Amino acid sequence: MDKYPHWVTIAEQFVSHDNPITARFGGLDLYWSSPLEFIEKSNITAEAIIKTTPDAWLMEDEFETLPNNSAALFFMDKESREQYNLAAVLTGSFDTFFSVIPERDGELREWQEIKKSSPENRILVVGDLDFASDFYQYTDAVYNMGFLSNCAEWLANDDDLLGIKTRVTRDIRLNKIQDPQEKSRAILMTQTINVVLIPVLVVAFGVFRFFKRRKKSLIRGLEG
Repeated sequence: MDKYPHWVTIAEQFVSHDNPITARFGGLDLYWSSPLEFIEKSNITAEAIIKTTPDAWLMEDEFETLPNNSAALFFMDKESREQYNLAAVLTGSFDTFFSVIPERDGELREWQEIKKSSPENRILVVGDLDFASDFYQYTDAVYNMGFLSNCAEWLANDDDLLGIKTRVTRDIRLNKIQDPQEKSRAILMTQTINVVLIPVLVVAFGVFRFFKRRKKSLIRGLEG
């Protein structure tokens, strides 16, 4: 299957191991994702828990999403090449959007005052909507559901349960090597071992067994 840059596979080395959600990362696929930008605000702490590789780039102009044309994307001008945030967690006291509501004439309100901010709370933002949909079936990304479950438990302030749950989580995908040259060398070495070295060893063992048996037969013939 050809590479499709619009669908991003997150590698373990580009997630935060300090946050319980991604402490023991099992994998995540994002579909047509967008980067996140932080805006500093008092009483709120923001932490990026998932990032792209340093070789990611933005696509701001109109573009086609057809898989057949995906190869052309690798020849685009990538001036925006850098590392981007794809998921972040925010903790703190958040201001409400409805802090000021004008009162209509004759309106009776059951409340005297609207709370302008929340107590200490948590928010999770992911630069993609489809990762939590049935799109995960196209890439066999069952681990997306595990990530979503971790997010729900973290948002519910259940860090202890999340810590116990993720102890047995591990990334079983075969994508540890991200550098293209190193990946090519690893593929070449694997092919050489499987296609050349192992068959040569099998043939050599067969030849060795053949001559060993032949030698025994000759010795028995001489003794007889």
